[in-house]
Amino acid sequence: MIIFRWAIWGKAYDACMLSQSIATFQHFFGDKARYIVFTDAREYLLSRILVAAEIYQFDQAPDPEYLDKGATWQKWAPHCRLDSECSEFKVDADMFLLADPIELRAFCDSSNRKQRFMATMEHFRETWPYGNFGHRLPADFTPINAGFIGQAQRADFSNDLAAHYQWWKMNVTADMVKYHDEQGAIAMTLQPYIQRDEVLLLSPQRYRIVSPLNPLAPSERDALVLLHATYPEHPAFYDFLPEIKQISGIQ
Repeated sequence: MIIFRWAIWGKAYDACMLSQSIATFQHFFGDKARYIVFTDAREYLLSRILVAAEIYQFDQAPDPEYLDKGATWQKWAPHCRLDSECSEFKVDADMFLLADPIELRAFCDSSNRKQRFMATMEHFRETWPYGNFGHRLPADFTPINAGFIGQAQRADFSNDLAAHYQWWKMNVTADMVKYHDEQGAIAMTLQPYIQRDEVLLLSPQRYRIVSPLNPLAPSERDALVLLHATYPEHPAFYDFLPEIKQISGIQ
């Protein structure tokens, strides 16, 4: 079994966007996967979501972690790993599959023992996308984006991420918190595995961030497998909405 998981909190999110995201993954993986959403307002989300998914309350899990509202730690709540016997992917709600993700299917093959983790990539090597962890990254770090992160069957970086989270809690005061701190912790977690070639780094042309900072040329549009329609205001989501709806079936 495969797990795709999303996390949503507060009431400012777009439930339609989340629904479209989930539905594009359902289109390609169907009943071979579970589609799980964690939230701090389960009843609110249940009244607005447009697809069938498992909806759980963060704080109703046993011994929940990562409930800190600083940065985006809740993306990993209530636990970094839900079931280590499954291939498991953490997905941002502004990500949409547009074509068959053959790399994901191969990664989920239990015979693939070399690359135990998966990540999408940033287009540039600067430290600001990693918040308070930027200065802690090695000079030759590999720039990853934490929007889509995979852990293969029996692979688990829970202890690594927990160590970086504890460093953050001990060293970053409330007035120092930066939006990208959680992404920085994931980057720190993955660097040693990347150096050992244990991370499948997805092609940034096929699994792509599209935003005002990362514009997409018309000639590159057809190459997309996964669209990450980031802030501000997710303009690429609306630009690609006809294609997304064709995959999701949600009109």
